[in-house]
This record gives sequence, C-alpha cells and structure tokens, in this order.
Amino acid sequence: MFRSGEDGEPPIIIYKYSSTRAGDNAKEFLEGFLGYLMCDGSSGYNKVPNAKRTACWAHIRRYLIDAIPKGKQLDYTQASVQGVMYVNRLFELEDKIRRKYAGNYEAIRQA
Repeated sequence: MFRSGEDGEPPIIIYKYSSTRAGDNAKEFLEGFLGYLMCDGSSGYNKVPNAKRTACWAHIRRYLIDAIPKGKQLDYTQASVQGVMYVNRLFELEDKIRRKYAGNYEAIRQA
C-alpha cells in the first residue's frame, strides 16, 4: 500500500499487489519518485533511487517490544522498555497536537 503524506489535502491511497516483497517491485512502482519514503524496515526499499528513507515509529515500537526479554515487560531498566515508553510518549504528543490543530489545515493553506 502506498499513501501520500498528511498535508491537508485528501490522501491518495494506492494498493498494488505483488506476490513478493522483492525490492524490484518498489523500484518499478516508484520509478521517478523523489522525496521522503516512510516504510517498514524492509531492505527492498533500498532499491528505490533518490528516495530518502525514514522510519515508521509504529514499526520501531514493534521491534522494541520484540526485544524485551520474557518477563521483563515492566523492568524500566531495560533499554527496550524505555524505548517503548519513549515511542508511546511521541504518539501521545502527536495525538495532542492533532487534536489542538484539527481543522486548521484549510486555514493554514489559505493564508
């Protein structure tokens, strides 16, 4: 699935089926793309030239959760637990900012 960024315009969402996650699929579909590409950690996206890859915090959070040793989910001395807490805080701040500025995209664009 490919989705445009959050710029106040209606989002563009495209679903392209591929039987594999091979990098050539992304490279072919995104031919001519220039900009930032937020994606999961799949190395296949390395084949997209001129794309600056950025990490998705939701995927990073999943990797951190997987890194927590069994029985240590509440052990705040664990770096992975601290990382999950940090990402959770980022999500909270993002939600707070979204609520505060909900509906302001149109006003900002017209200014």
